[in-house]
Amino acid sequence: MQGVIYEEGSIWIFLFTTILIGGGAAWMTGRSVALNWGSLGLLVAAVVGLAPPYYPRSRLDSDRDGCLLGVVAEALGAAEARGLGRTTSRPFFPGISDMSFLYPEDDAAERLLASAACPLGLDPLPAGFSCPALNLGPWGREYHQRLERVHASYAFGTLPELLRLVAEGILAGE
Repeated sequence: MQGVIYEEGSIWIFLFTTILIGGGAAWMTGRSVALNWGSLGLLVAAVVGLAPPYYPRSRLDSDRDGCLLGVVAEALGAAEARGLGRTTSRPFFPGISDMSFLYPEDDAAERLLASAACPLGLDPLPAGFSCPALNLGPWGREYHQRLERVHASYAFGTLPELLRLVAEGILAGE
């Protein structure tokens, strides 16, 4: 299950950080709110204000996006042949990305649920908008956290060359 549910090298690290630290932080936050905020309106405002936005599911499909995936496969092969290391691709990004809004896969029922969960009932996904999204960015650990880090040799060596190869493939119309 490693890599699917958790990325740490041990299930114990995952359980420690998720249950002990995350659960403790949630408990302390709830306790603070209960002790210091008397108004129900402030509590509702805090919950709505701190709620994460809806991020639609987005992935590339081999039937629908075969040309783009072909360009990426060729670029990955060329980068490996040039000695930049072996890089694999996934049809999805396992984290939260704003690119999800570019190529949403949600059906009408999921869109209705998203608009109902969105403050003021706004639809976060414009109807009919669809643009294949490709995330070639740097990879690392602990995204957007205090100890966030990237794999330096990939970010500053492989990635620029890979971006060039993909851009050339797309512009050549392959």
